[in-house]
Amino acid sequence: MDKNAVLTKLEALINTGNKEDIELAFQLANSQEIYDIKILELWIDWLNKKEKRWWKRIILKELSQRVSLDLSDKGITFILKSLCVLKNLKHLNLRGNSFQQLPNSLAKLEKLESLNISNSHLRKLPSFIFELPNLRDLRIGSNEVLSLERIGELKGLQVLRLDDFLLKELPESIGDLGQLKTLLTDVTQKMD
Repeated sequence: MDKNAVLTKLEALINTGNKEDIELAFQLANSQEIYDIKILELWIDWLNKKEKRWWKRIILKELSQRVSLDLSDKGITFILKSLCVLKNLKHLNLRGNSFQQLPNSLAKLEKLESLNISNSHLRKLPSFIFELPNLRDLRIGSNEVLSLERIGELKGLQVLRLDDFLLKELPESIGDLGQLKTLLTDVTQKMD
């Protein structure tokens, strides 16, 4: 079954409102390894609309078990604040989208170890990044971020990718990253 057919079937199952169909939808999503933004939006939308407690228990249980989410190259222009329900998420890939900003509610993803926001048209690093206690791998290349002043606050960071990065100079605070093992740079100097 191709991905679009699976997504159509998942949406139909979720929209029935039947508890067994919802559970089947989750099983189908897991078996096909589909973690598409459309399905997440459906599930979160049901969380917000439905009064039935069993809905919330099933959806929250399934979403909270996710440890990895790849939303790269989906043409996404904003991220739902509700993604903070993914409490066990360790790896989040948002590469190749067009964000103006990312919600600070993502700071609630305390188990997040790997974040890829490269090529996302960001001009400023989201402040929530500096509140993630377990962040080890940060990929922020191909963005228009002009400052990395706070980068030294990420004491546990082991991998930092700055591919095709527009920056006047690397900040001295990079020297404060005592656990840094990999620094990939291709910094393009910005002229005043």
